[in-house]
Amino acid sequence: MRQILCLFVFIISCSGIGLAQSDFLTLQKRIQELFEQYKGAVVRVEALHTEPTEIDSDQPIATVKYSTGFFISREGLILASAGRVKGSKRLTVVHQGTQYLAELIAIDEQTKIALLKAVYLPDQFDFLRMNESPALPEPGTLTLAITCPLTFSPSPKMALITGQDTKFEYKLFPTTLLRVDSPANKGEIGSPIIDLQGRLVGMFFATLPEIQSSFVMPAGAINKIKDDLLLEGRASYASVGIEVGQHFIRGGRSRVKILDVIEESPAATAGIAKGDIVLKVGDYSINDFSDFPNAMFFIRVGEYVDIEIERDSQRIAFNLPTIRRPDEDRRIKIRAITAEEAQDPGEPKAQIQ
Repeated sequence: MRQILCLFVFIISCSGIGLAQSDFLTLQKRIQELFEQYKGAVVRVEALHTEPTEIDSDQPIATVKYSTGFFISREGLILASAGRVKGSKRLTVVHQGTQYLAELIAIDEQTKIALLKAVYLPDQFDFLRMNESPALPEPGTLTLAITCPLTFSPSPKMALITGQDTKFEYKLFPTTLLRVDSPANKGEIGSPIIDLQGRLVGMFFATLPEIQSSFVMPAGAINKIKDDLLLEGRASYASVGIEVGQHFIRGGRSRVKILDVIEESPAATAGIAKGDIVLKVGDYSINDFSDFPNAMFFIRVGEYVDIEIERDSQRIAFNLPTIRRPDEDRRIKIRAITAEEAQDPGEPKAQIQ
């Protein structure tokens, strides 16, 4: 009902700015064409999970978790949501009404991306080509999601991009996520989203039911993780060995400060020190502590990265090799602040690794 109402409001607003009926019909036809072109790449993912009962642990309860996935290659590779398939006893995908057995290749819990492979392939199916560019579509971009809500077949769903976010409240994102004005309902997590040119924009990452919206993992980030999972069986996150935090200054301003430097890390070897202010990482300016993981996301282990810091009012540039972030530190960590820190505007309010 909400989608119908939004479309009705869109039609009224378009008529108010002089959009001819023929223009609207052209847009409608384009949406229908895109859906027909790509619905054959979308599958419903069914993950069988078992849980022991309190009465008789030998007779576990079987449940099926539904989500959406999509083919990305002729070999039957499928991208889906890691949260739905992790720990499942059996994986199947439903394509055009037929169920096919699938196997889990690898997952990355940080981006919630799972890479599957159909054991047996449909005689005919389409696939979505990966977008390698990290460039993000601007807010106001109209997109089309193709979803499998609950147990339904692939269905079209309009979504308007409303924002680009690096964090939500105190939760940091591994990279900048897109925000759209459409909630991901049951079964729709993992659905592909395309723009009106037919390019993959991303996939549903998480829903925000409070404001009828969702977060979308961008296509460039998906492509990077997909390559990692294929080549290494896990996502590869780079590090230079520094820990940063938000440093608040009187007057409402803040900067990103280095709180610690790991011994014998590239940063320590180069002479980066605790207390330095991070100004830039690669092509990204660092204004908020959530900018740091976002800037490091696309840098691969072993590559060199330019980092610019400020020390004693002087700007210093470094070119550092990267190392693999230890598995135990792959999740961004935020520590709680003390009451004393909360009263002192000169202390960091959060820190990340």
